[in-house]
Amino acid sequence: MLRSGDRALTRAIELNPNDSDAYAWRGAAYDALNDVEAAIQDFNVAIQLDFSRVLRVWLEQQQRGAREEANMLINQGRDDCEPSRPPETRRTALVTLERALEYYEPGNPLNDDDAGRASVEREIEVCRRRQPRSLSTIHPNNFG
Repeated sequence: MLRSGDRALTRAIELNPNDSDAYAWRGAAYDALNDVEAAIQDFNVAIQLDFSRVLRVWLEQQQRGAREEANMLINQGRDDCEPSRPPETRRTALVTLERALEYYEPGNPLNDDDAGRASVEREIEVCRRRQPRSLSTIHPNNFG
């Protein structure tokens, strides 16, 4: 299937040698086929033809991948923090949710998604309230 896509992209490039998207997609196909040299060659041509477009597409792919990873961590953390789960699982869930929050920190792919960040922060707060209280966190006046 990749080979037929490779051929179609090669034909598209023959018809329009200035199509940066065709070079970028063919580069991705070569990369998937482990033809690294050909992939690098096509990516370089795509960048030379339209750097800003290639950069924008790359950033979108990074954001998509980060969002998928963050959502996976959020779902896992939410499930593991259910009150019915063992205390150690709920503690691990809090760490998992905090890892998801890192995707929304400055310098990371989702740093401009304020709604996503707020959603993860709410999940963390819910999970914190579900954490078991250890004897070391109970104030002495609570015994009397």
